Amino acid sequence: MPNQTNDALRSKNNRSNAKQNGMCENCFKLPALINRTRCKNCLMKAIIKEGFKFDRRRKMRGSTQARGTCYVEQFQPSVRAEWINKIMVKWTGICHYTGIPIEIGATASLDHKLPVSRVHIFGPDKIFHPENLVWCHKSVNILKGDKTASEFSYWLRHEFQDALASVAAHN
Repeated sequence: MPNQTNDALRSKNNRSNAKQNGMCENCFKLPALINRTRCKNCLMKAIIKEGFKFDRRRKMRGSTQARGTCYVEQFQPSVRAEWINKIMVKWTGICHYTGIPIEIGATASLDHKLPVSRVHIFGPDKIFHPENLVWCHKSVNILKGDKTASEFSYWLRHEFQDALASVAAHN
């Protein structure tokens, strides 16, 4: 029992020292982002883990159990690590749909190009896969809703522009 207390105290001291020195409180290796406690890599991994959360209470017909996103716990740790690396490599710092700059830990989120709500159409193999995930702005992700990437792109180029034009005309 005393070892657990000492380990917790040591961990708390490490985080405190890292915070004072402007270093990541998670990996203690890289500088933390401005106004953040973690480095870009640790924040990115946290976003990805959030995207892979698992909720045993939700069951989707014909798929793995999921909480609105991906469920990869049924795969080996090496597969999960490979998926996380594939998603991290996709990071460009701009929204996939709009091209506006996004920031890890502030405005960046992961989006499914094929929405999870349509797992019964596309199948779990396509929906719950890292190739189906893209980095985008949080607000754009909310705006996209349950449209596919191609439906959303069409909507942005045509219907959304028309809606903005009609609002501008009324003002």
